[in-house]
Amino acid sequence: MKKRILSILLTLCMVLCLVPITVFAAGGAKDILPGTSAQSILKIDQSRLSFAGHEWWVIGQKTDKSNNAPIITLLAVNNDFGDVPFRTGSDGPFENARRYSEDNGYYANNPSDMSQWRKPNEYAGSTLQQKMVSLAEAIPEKEQAVIRPKDITEGITGQEVKAQKLWAFSQEDSIYLYRNSCKYAAQWWTRSSNEVYGYGSWTIHPDGRSGSALNVDYDAAVRPAMEMDLSSVLFISAAEHGKVADLTTPIAEYAGDEWKLTLHDSDRDDFTAKTVLVNGSVLEVEYKNAKVGDNEYISAVIKDADGSISRYTRVVQLDGTTNGTRGRAAIDLTGIDMTGKTLCVFNEQFNGDHKTDYAGALREVKLTDEIDEQFTLTPGGTYYFDLSGANIPGTANGSLPDSTLHYVPFTYTGTVYAYSLSSNSSGVASSSQAASTAASSSAQYGYARDHSLFIADYAVAHTVSWLDLNAADLIFGKDYASGKISYALRAPSVGSNHKLGSDADEHGDPENNEWDAILNKARQDWQDNTTGYIKNWKDMYSTGQDTAEAPSTGTAQRMKRGYPSVRRLSHSNAGTPLPYDGFRPVLEVLNPGTLGPDGLKVVTLDLGGGKLGGSSEDIQIIVKNGSAFTAPASGGLTRPDGNTGSYFMWLDGNGNSYEPGSSVPADVTELTVQWTAPTYTVTLHANGGTIADGKDVTGYTYGVGATLPTDVTRTGYTFKGWYDNENLTGSPVTAISNTETGNKEYWAKWEINQYTITFDTAGGSTVASITQDYGTAITAPADPTREGYTFIGWDKEIPSTMPAENVTVTAKWVVNQYTITFDTAGGSAVASITQDYGTAIAAPADPTREGYTFIGWDKAIPTTMPAENMTVTAQWEINQYTITFDTAGGSEIAPITQDYGTAITTPADPTREGYTFIGWDTEIPTTMPAENMTVTAQWKDIEKPTGEIKISENSWKAFLNNITFGLFFKDTQTVTITAADNSGETVTVEYLLSDKELTKAELDGMTFTAYTAPFGIDPDNEYIIYVRLTDKAGNTDYICSDGIVLDGTSPVITGIEDGKIYCEAQTVTVDEKYVNTITVNGTEVTLDENNSFTLAPANGEQRIVVTDKAGNTAEMAVTVNDGHTYGEWVSNGDGTHTRQCTADGCNGLETKDCSGGKATCTERAICEVCGKAYGELDPKNHTDLKHIPAKAATEDAEGNVEYWYCGGCNKYYSDKDGTKEIKKADTVTAKLPKSPPTGDTSNLMLWIALLFISGGVLTVLGLNGKKRKESEAE
Repeated sequence: MKKRILSILLTLCMVLCLVPITVFAAGGAKDILPGTSAQSILKIDQSRLSFAGHEWWVIGQKTDKSNNAPIITLLAVNNDFGDVPFRTGSDGPFENARRYSEDNGYYANNPSDMSQWRKPNEYAGSTLQQKMVSLAEAIPEKEQAVIRPKDITEGITGQEVKAQKLWAFSQEDSIYLYRNSCKYAAQWWTRSSNEVYGYGSWTIHPDGRSGSALNVDYDAAVRPAMEMDLSSVLFISAAEHGKVADLTTPIAEYAGDEWKLTLHDSDRDDFTAKTVLVNGSVLEVEYKNAKVGDNEYISAVIKDADGSISRYTRVVQLDGTTNGTRGRAAIDLTGIDMTGKTLCVFNEQFNGDHKTDYAGALREVKLTDEIDEQFTLTPGGTYYFDLSGANIPGTANGSLPDSTLHYVPFTYTGTVYAYSLSSNSSGVASSSQAASTAASSSAQYGYARDHSLFIADYAVAHTVSWLDLNAADLIFGKDYASGKISYALRAPSVGSNHKLGSDADEHGDPENNEWDAILNKARQDWQDNTTGYIKNWKDMYSTGQDTAEAPSTGTAQRMKRGYPSVRRLSHSNAGTPLPYDGFRPVLEVLNPGTLGPDGLKVVTLDLGGGKLGGSSEDIQIIVKNGSAFTAPASGGLTRPDGNTGSYFMWLDGNGNSYEPGSSVPADVTELTVQWTAPTYTVTLHANGGTIADGKDVTGYTYGVGATLPTDVTRTGYTFKGWYDNENLTGSPVTAISNTETGNKEYWAKWEINQYTITFDTAGGSTVASITQDYGTAITAPADPTREGYTFIGWDKEIPSTMPAENVTVTAKWVVNQYTITFDTAGGSAVASITQDYGTAIAAPADPTREGYTFIGWDKAIPTTMPAENMTVTAQWEINQYTITFDTAGGSEIAPITQDYGTAITTPADPTREGYTFIGWDTEIPTTMPAENMTVTAQWKDIEKPTGEIKISENSWKAFLNNITFGLFFKDTQTVTITAADNSGETVTVEYLLSDKELTKAELDGMTFTAYTAPFGIDPDNEYIIYVRLTDKAGNTDYICSDGIVLDGTSPVITGIEDGKIYCEAQTVTVDEKYVNTITVNGTEVTLDENNSFTLAPANGEQRIVVTDKAGNTAEMAVTVNDGHTYGEWVSNGDGTHTRQCTADGCNGLETKDCSGGKATCTERAICEVCGKAYGELDPKNHTDLKHIPAKAATEDAEGNVEYWYCGGCNKYYSDKDGTKEIKKADTVTAKLPKSPPTGDTSNLMLWIALLFISGGVLTVLGLNGKKRKESEAE
């Protein structure tokens, strides 16, 4: 029934494939679209994508919820990937694999490792899965990056497969494929298993709507699928002719369905681009950090306001030779309205039709130049330079404001990107083209670069030939310095080709010449003669560096610009001076990196009423920021009207004047011309002094000078001169010379005077005199001293600061009184003596003291009062007494003899054997009394009585703290106890029998039995004998015996029976508390924790002997054989057979399953061991299987399919091995229907239906009959 249902379903699938499906074209798309449009433009089952060298159908879309990434699912369009078996066991990683079992059909890499067993139709590890892995690995790394790995968990047998970039469809997925994408050029594998007809896997037929199972070792086509993350797609374009490099034409509409991708390549994101030159509609873009090599380009797109791409082109191919990683590219926007649009430039690898391209991030470039200025100085300003020493040949231009060339106006152009030429280019017509693309300063003819220029506002000389200028080093540059800045003074580059364009469009070629770069930067109108960066060009050509060939003669000509138009390009002979050919120099700022962005400083020159070329307006010069500079020249400037003098100086804002050519400090930013001699102020700081009347100086006049006053006074100081700084350093100034300028300020320097204070101490200690500066603070000296006197001050006060004179002060004194005090040290009192220093002293009477003898004072009493207080102390001699100790038979104690009243140390108590000292009859005093004394010792008896316990030859005389039951006897024992006391009196003896260990504390509360005579203890018990001894003084002691065991019972052996035979090892158990030895045939054995041991098999009888510690024994003898002696096998009738041990008394049995023989479809197998039938019939093992070939049906007779019939079991089979049973009815094919008469179409639809049904049935039957290939078991 299952087969019939399957055939019907497959037939329906085929019918559905024929049902028309309406497909709507995408329409409205352009050849190139932004990557953000990729998901919306790629239509499921309508769009194909060229990727990784293959075409892919778009069959699914979704958005990753974790990051909102747009995801599409792709399926291969063409059979480009070869055929493989689903799984093979003979090559690849399945080498050495084999069939494990006929029943389960498992394969393995390592049969001993069961974790590796796989079903043949498991996807994991299959040849198909590994083919997908190898195909993915062959995809270029950058394309792999957009493939999203997928975990394959559904539609497979066995374990899941993680992170697959390419994978096979499941059979279920294939059902939902659309009409276009379902078709393929060959039968192709899915990843799904099919086990209806053995271990096979599903394949899909080329029509895409039907499928069948195929053995895993058959070949079928590989059709990979993938998921792609569109997040990094920069553009999506038509796969063929989609990216046409033409910026002049808008991107065309695309009606096709095949696309390719341009992927964002982050390795190209270092690429930068900026507009450095604008000439009309042509932008010159400078790029850096581009990738070079095959298919590498600088590309550009124009983006509309909505982000869509309206135009695309590849501007420059970067082969690494002609064009490198950096350079310039021209983008022509002629005719393109850029309103609301942006121009983006990027580095792209364009690989052609049907291939993935790679591009870096789009860099928006401005429609105006973006050159980075080297300096912060604003372009367009006018600044004056002194060219008077440049030795410029020719005739000076009369239009200059200063024909002496001391003040030549230049306009600052800022930084331009342009080429300049070297002297090697002279006369070489192609040199300009070479220099325009060179980027190295070592290039032969010159090179192009960013550099900053000043260009003269006039041609400074005329009627001078190119050769004359070159001879003066003014064509290609000579060193020039101004304001501490280094320049190259030279002609500009102007282009070498003849007139290109006309009027506003005329320009030199190469266009990145300096003349055109300056005009383009200024946006200067071609007729502007006054306001642009290049001024005063009318009627005067400006000579350039470039050489060109004259079209008419082919001779080398020198190029020039201007005259009728600022953009006009012309030429002349190098050696011909013409009155309208002029030299308009440029100044190139050298070493801009060393100067730094703020290196150019502007200094304003105020002409002070004078004039330059008829104008009295301020002018400006350029100097090096942070450096002193040279004051400008006076030449070329006109004095103010009416001023006929010769005086000329520059004045700064601080009043300082500078002659032309002198150094001006770095902080000066403005200078003013002084046309008349100035008067300056003089400020004198007397610093506390006074200038004499009429001697003060307050000013001076330039050319006259002044003398500084010397009549200056200050109390306490000496005048040392005037100094020009507040710190009074350097040399003193006595006068201002007639050549000095500027306001002056001077400070008086003073030297302070010193004075002395002298101290007269009037007989006291010396005090040093004080000498120090006037007005300084005085530190008063320490007071002087004088023996016997007190200092009461000086006769006049010492000043706090040094006065302006010498001073002497005298000390004042008063006599002192002193006291002698008498310390009698416990004796009778003696009054103290107080009187003036040096007066006579009367000695007092000696003091007295009870118990002592006065022996004098500790120091002599002086005859006159000394100059200090003093104390004298009486000296005494003390008496001694003795205490004697009578110890009454105890240890001896020495008597104590010491001074009366001194503390007594009580001696240690005496000792006496057997007694305790309880004190003296008289208390020992704490201090020595005033008499001798004797004390006697008191005693108490404390010695305990002694005793002995004796049993047989064993005895004990003490109390044991660690009892061990280690003394064993078999028979009754007699106990004898004896006792004695040091007093010789009778001792009371008591005893207690215990079977456990007791402490003395426990014994104190227990009842003992009075001992009167020896007593006995009986066997089969444990004993400890405790004895209590008490003497007449009440001293008590305990003694005890060790543990004693009286054991009269023999050990018991269990687990075996004496004299018995065993067929295997036996466990023997011994029941005995005090086991001594256990032997087996004389060899000692050890018991385990269960008091058992194992008796192993051995030859002959084994005798076990057990002896306990009291000498009791037990014996037993047995025989232990090594294994059973079995009889014949006997069938049990249930597929098993049994045999029994023949040893006497042994009941050992062994049972096993029947085995061997082979069952057929009619007979069970015969056991090769017991010879009996067992098991089930084998329906697959036929004894009479016959082949019936197929026979076609006719209109008159039925036919039959090919089948096999077994006469043994009377069954029908569809295969030669007789494993797939069918019914007899399944072998019959129906008669063919009768052909309808001509023109009768009434049953046409019935015939079509029958045809489809028959086709479905035949498909299923064909599958049933397909040969399944199996490998043989090794």
